[in-house]
Amino acid sequence: MAGITVMEGNLEDFPLADVLGVLGLSRQYTRLELLYRDGKPAGSVFLKSGKVVQAVCGASVGRGAFLRLFAEPAAQFRVVRVEMPALIPEPIDSVAALLIDAATQEDDAAPETTRVEDVALDDIREEPGDEDAFELRSVHPAFRSLAQDERDAQDRATPVAPFPSFANLHGEGTARSGMRPVAPDAARIIAVASPKGGAGKTTVALNLALSLTRRGLDVILVDGDINGDVMSSFNARDTGDIGVFDVLSGKANVADALRGTAVPNLRVIPALGAVFPSASLTIDDHEAEWRRLLADAGRRAQIVIVDTPAGMFGTTHQILKGCTHVIGVLQADVIAQRSFTNFSRGLSAIHEDSRPTVLGIALNMLAPDQAASVDVLTTACDDLPSRTLFDTIVPRSNAFQSAAKQGVPVLLSSGDDPPAVSFLFDTLAGEVIERLAETTSALESERVEQSLG
Repeated sequence: MAGITVMEGNLEDFPLADVLGVLGLSRQYTRLELLYRDGKPAGSVFLKSGKVVQAVCGASVGRGAFLRLFAEPAAQFRVVRVEMPALIPEPIDSVAALLIDAATQEDDAAPETTRVEDVALDDIREEPGDEDAFELRSVHPAFRSLAQDERDAQDRATPVAPFPSFANLHGEGTARSGMRPVAPDAARIIAVASPKGGAGKTTVALNLALSLTRRGLDVILVDGDINGDVMSSFNARDTGDIGVFDVLSGKANVADALRGTAVPNLRVIPALGAVFPSASLTIDDHEAEWRRLLADAGRRAQIVIVDTPAGMFGTTHQILKGCTHVIGVLQADVIAQRSFTNFSRGLSAIHEDSRPTVLGIALNMLAPDQAASVDVLTTACDDLPSRTLFDTIVPRSNAFQSAAKQGVPVLLSSGDDPPAVSFLFDTLAGEVIERLAETTSALESERVEQSLG
């Protein structure tokens, strides 16, 4: 089945259990392909929302096939993100439970296996709404005749009703609630915001910007936080001569403030320059100046990512009025969850003519071993409108601290072998691109309808 390759590597550097553990945190349908050293396929594992939906090893499928993949280790892996299917079987088990089985299986015990041809069609259910399952036909060519392409297309086109607290933030006449049309040739200026400090906005903004460049896009990352956390992530906080606040005060322009990076398609506008700005500059209303600054940056790149200060008012409120889209960052923490209602309140305080479109909510710092943290994920899945929460979930990981110590984003840490968790920002970038495309498609559809009318 076709899909988007988001990560590949060597299993000597990324143990299979570690790769599966990271993939198990994502809500996306994912296919993990395992290859022998000569490049021939060893098997595949399909995952969704912490469940192993299916596994294939040679002619066998199911739990036994999953265990065989550990008994007959491959050399390489490739992670492919795939679309939600229509025909699905029951999941085999959770990733955690199966990893325990794999770790405790006897070395000389051959795992019980099920042959593909022995799987009964009664094991397949047609429940497109079941998000914890996967289509069996995508596992093996023998089941491809069961495809229902028309049904798939119909399911994906079903409109979604907005959650009440977000109802007044959603535009009209678009392919998905919350998506306002944006001109195809217009810049995408995306704020990354959160009501609470410490939610990981800078981590998300920086690594998302980097992942977007890895897809061939020209990106400018704007640091709107007076604390200058973006440059701290590069360990380069005191190296800039000109920053955002120099531009806002009229002492410099965007071209002067732009700084190149080691990544060819990524440029940064730091918050601070050589001279610390006056207190009034951080307090006064600079809405018009922010609009001009972001519009100028938008003419110089395909996508502009803006890291905002904590909170939804003050400087963040001014920044949001100059953005076309916003991504909310929800820390998987009880206090952060309670304060997150201010995200929609802050946006509703902006007139609809200036209000950015909500691209989605990114759940950050999930601690799978802490029940309270997992409860935040569960509540968000239950309470937020469908597709408001991004499928990609970023776990709490020591890899981010290690990268900060190196003075690089996590995607550039450890040389050619970044930590496995870093691939999640590539999948998040894929989701962002898809949702941005929907806003353009919606406008193009309206133009066609108008011309026909």
